[in-house]
Amino acid sequence: MDARHKPRNVYGRSAYMPYAPPPIPVPKPAEKPDPVSTDLEKELTCSICTSIYLHPVTLLDCLHSYCGACAKEWFTTQTTPSHPSAYPVPKGCPTCRQSVRAIKPSPHLAAITEMFLKHNPQHARDHEEITRLGKIYSPGDRIITDRSPGDSRNRSLSNISNRRAGDGWWDGLIDDVEENEEHFYAAISASLRDLIPRATTGLVSPTSSISVHTGSSSGGTGSDTMSNRRSSVLSTATLLAENPQVNCDTCETPHIQTNVHYHCSICQNDDFDICQSCFLDRKRCPGRHEMIARKYNADKHEMEKGIFCDTPTCRKNCNDMFWSCSACTTHTGTYKYCPDCVNNATSCNHDLVAFSTNPDILRRCGLAANRGMAHIQRATDLVQPAPVSVTTRCDLCSQPIAPSTTYFHCRACHGADWDCHAACLSLYLPRASDGIAKCLLHHPLQTLIQIQMPNAQNPTHFVRRALPSSNTVVDLKTQKRLAASVMGCGKRKIWLDPNEMSEISNANSRQTIRKLVADGLIIKKPVTMHSRSRTRALSEARAKGRHMGFGKRKGTKDARMPSQVLWMRRLRVLRRLLVKYRASGKIDKHLYHELYHLSKGNTFKHKRALVEHIHKAKAEKARERQIKEEMDIKRAKTKAARERRQQRVQEKRNALVADTPAE
Repeated sequence: MDARHKPRNVYGRSAYMPYAPPPIPVPKPAEKPDPVSTDLEKELTCSICTSIYLHPVTLLDCLHSYCGACAKEWFTTQTTPSHPSAYPVPKGCPTCRQSVRAIKPSPHLAAITEMFLKHNPQHARDHEEITRLGKIYSPGDRIITDRSPGDSRNRSLSNISNRRAGDGWWDGLIDDVEENEEHFYAAISASLRDLIPRATTGLVSPTSSISVHTGSSSGGTGSDTMSNRRSSVLSTATLLAENPQVNCDTCETPHIQTNVHYHCSICQNDDFDICQSCFLDRKRCPGRHEMIARKYNADKHEMEKGIFCDTPTCRKNCNDMFWSCSACTTHTGTYKYCPDCVNNATSCNHDLVAFSTNPDILRRCGLAANRGMAHIQRATDLVQPAPVSVTTRCDLCSQPIAPSTTYFHCRACHGADWDCHAACLSLYLPRASDGIAKCLLHHPLQTLIQIQMPNAQNPTHFVRRALPSSNTVVDLKTQKRLAASVMGCGKRKIWLDPNEMSEISNANSRQTIRKLVADGLIIKKPVTMHSRSRTRALSEARAKGRHMGFGKRKGTKDARMPSQVLWMRRLRVLRRLLVKYRASGKIDKHLYHELYHLSKGNTFKHKRALVEHIHKAKAEKARERQIKEEMDIKRAKTKAARERRQQRVQEKRNALVADTPAE
């Protein structure tokens, strides 16, 4: 007999218990993933193998982390240099494409990964995969080498070469300056790291003398001077027998060789090019390699490579020297201007810093010994931009202009390259009656100054700054026209901040104008100004002999129509409406009494506001009534259920008492 059907003694009597089936298990809802574990898993995932880190390493200086085996496979598959003594071009970071100075193991990241796998063992790798990756990389292995094998002089100059050779040249420069100079070069450094030209051209600056200064950790500086005459630097651009035909591989735009375009020397067997429009839209080659800016020069029959001027009407190759602005930025980095655009005032008026990628200058300054620069003119070699100092000479006394000294610059004389001391100009030509300084040919002059970075250890780092003063003639007609178009008013309604004329003069697009409007530099004058139309009408009337009597025409604003009369009229309209609604039954006496006092308190300005208030009050009252009815029904149901339950309990109790035998 089944144990479930055995008789049991209940209150001294044997009875059979009814069969109760076992409860059906209810499936538990799926557990929601922990958001903290999900976010931590994303942070601990290698972007190369898309798995949890195994022996993680960190790249300097971008601080991106990868598995040790993944990083070693990435950096050991680089292209072998074409010349045995040439320095190999290392790959950049797989994520941000920045140059890598060193690769260090990350023990903290390894500890976090171990704790994560302890609580989440389902994300752990297989034993076979761990064994296979352990053969590729084990903790302590070197992934990249600092120097080429045959460069013996690098070992004796390791302190300098660690800063100037390789991809970490800019970090050595940052270590030599104080905190103020670091912040100034930060924006320029970020863009120049991504822009690594592999070729330079033989362009020469017009008249300025350029000196390149490099520093080491001991504070020493080296300098070299490039004279004003045209040097015999060999051009590193590729000489072509006939004009090449380059098409964009992304948008298929034909014949882009005469415009600035970007070339990848790895994808499609050194035959992948995209136009500048696609490059600005963040389109790159399939392998996401570093792309080089190029442009074919039809006059010289050569393909120029490297850095080009960002002025839309120029686009000239400026590897020899260019000026960089940290305030004007685009997707590709900071703006770069050639010397001609700077002299012609086509560039912005922000602080500018001069850079150069001339291999001859860099070789004479000591970089040749550190990197094997004997073959740096080759188009495949890597040349990093370096800051230079520009020495300007006065065209009247032929003496160099000392730093931190204000001088004048003419944008019309001698090919926009005429400079002079303020004292020399006063000897040759007195200041004009209008207070504007002019050159010998009566052209307006621009006031400039070269200032040294504050607290800079290198005394040759200067910044070219345009001074806004009465000497500078600023034409803001274009800015007023753009501002009137953006703000939807006339040009006479536009107000420009006189203290920010130099900033406003740089605005040449509607987007920049909108930013200046948001910053409060450009303001739209209010429309409600003091009008003289009524005064003119009164003057014309008095000219005709009217309004010539005694007394004054002045009075209060309520002289012709008192506000009390207006209030009484409005209140009577509202009261008539309330009486009408009460008589028709739309409102009861309680709501009528409430609205009567609100109308007297000037709550409703017109009849429409009163009608809207009545509709809202009636709707709210109906909603409250409905809620009350629902609550009453719910209470009644609850009370009936409670009574039924009590009745069932009482019936069971009575049945048990009746079944119990009397003693």
